[in-house]
Amino acid sequence: MKMGFRKVDFFIPREMIITGSFSSKSSGQVEGIVNGDIQVKKKIVIEKSGVVNGDIVAEEVVVSGRITGDIKHCLKVTVRSGGIVRGNILTDEIHIEKNSVIDGLIIKKDTYTIIDKKIEKPEEQNVVKEADEDPVPSETDLIAEREAWF
Repeated sequence: MKMGFRKVDFFIPREMIITGSFSSKSSGQVEGIVNGDIQVKKKIVIEKSGVVNGDIVAEEVVVSGRITGDIKHCLKVTVRSGGIVRGNILTDEIHIEKNSVIDGLIIKKDTYTIIDKKIEKPEEQNVVKEADEDPVPSETDLIAEREAWF
């Protein structure tokens, strides 16, 4: 099957609903509904009638339909006019056409790597140390403190 001038490995027609995640080593086109994650080695096109409720990992993603989920680790993302992405986009390059919607963060891949490394915390910060004194006052201390007020 051809998608423009490229061959696609899979095609999900309008009448089809897929529940569950899947992967492909080539390119694909979605006109139906996918309720699950998609992992594609090359290019995936979500057509105007296409809906994906899950994350997408691909070399290139073109969105004319709707995605509710993150687009991850892409070299290039194109959100065409009328396309809707409700989730974060992690990519090297993004093209956003007029009248498209992105409800999430757009993160450049190399920036994400730098931020991710800075977020890592040394193990020392997560260690809970025992207090020298008991932080919870005893009943005797509470009574003495109360009587001091009167």
